[in-house]
Amino acid sequence: MAPGTTTRTTRSRPLKTVRLIFGALVILALVIFLLSNRAPVAVSFFPFGTLGSAVLGAIVLIAFGLGMLLGMLIHVPHRLRAQRRAKRAERQLAALRAQPPAPQAPADETISLPPAV
Repeated sequence: MAPGTTTRTTRSRPLKTVRLIFGALVILALVIFLLSNRAPVAVSFFPFGTLGSAVLGAIVLIAFGLGMLLGMLIHVPHRLRAQRRAKRAERQLAALRAQPPAPQAPADETISLPPAV
C-alpha cells in the first residue's frame, strides 16, 4: 500500500462511531417520547373520519418505522447500483494490472524529427 493511503476500514471507523452514537440518541429520544406520551389520542384520516384511538407514542413510533422503511426502499437500489459499478471497476483494474506493460523505446536511441520545410 502506498504511503498516505488508508484502507476502507480505518477511514470509516470514526463515521461508524458517529452513526452509532446518533442512532442511539434517536432511539433514546423515541423511547423517552413514547414513555412520556401514553395517553390515547383519536386517530383520524381525512376521507375516512376518525379511525379509532391509540397511544400517541405508538403512533409516532409506527410513523418513524414506516419512514425508515420507505427511506431504505428508496436507498437500496442506488446502493446496489453503486456496488455493481465498483465491482466492475475493480475487475477492469485487475485486468489492466494483469496485462504486460507496453514496450518502450530504449533510452539511448534518440528519435529525430525531419527538418521543417
